[in-house]
Amino acid sequence: MAAARRSIHRSCVNVIACIASAAAVLVLQALFTPQGDKIMQCELHAKSVGSYIPVQELGQWDVIDERTLLIWVPGTARAHLVRLSKAVPMLRQIEELSVVGGGPEHIILPCGRDAVELEDASRTRAAITEIEPISAAQAAELLRKLSSQVGI
Repeated sequence: MAAARRSIHRSCVNVIACIASAAAVLVLQALFTPQGDKIMQCELHAKSVGSYIPVQELGQWDVIDERTLLIWVPGTARAHLVRLSKAVPMLRQIEELSVVGGGPEHIILPCGRDAVELEDASRTRAAITEIEPISAAQAAELLRKLSSQVGI
């Protein structure tokens, strides 16, 4: 039996001020830093190959390991495999987490600007470095393997 899924808070996704601020940062980074140009190239590539999550597809989540989450698409059996920039040891214990979008669009991208943040006293944040859409069958197999490893 799988562990209960947990909910995601969507930080900064529908707030006009946040979007305007993020858009200004995006433009300034792209104009004045090589890192900004690299991020923009990454985001263009991610969009072209489908490695992103539309905000409306942020659903419940399961922990695969300290650097990997399975984020479910609400109302379906589809999911996104999401890898983080660093291990987050408290990920298994936390009940709530936020996905923080750093860009002006209503999508989450794996290019270092968007992140997950623990909803606890630590407010630990890890950048999203990889997003892979997976089928319902792949998600079920991944959870089956996980539950057999931890004896759930």
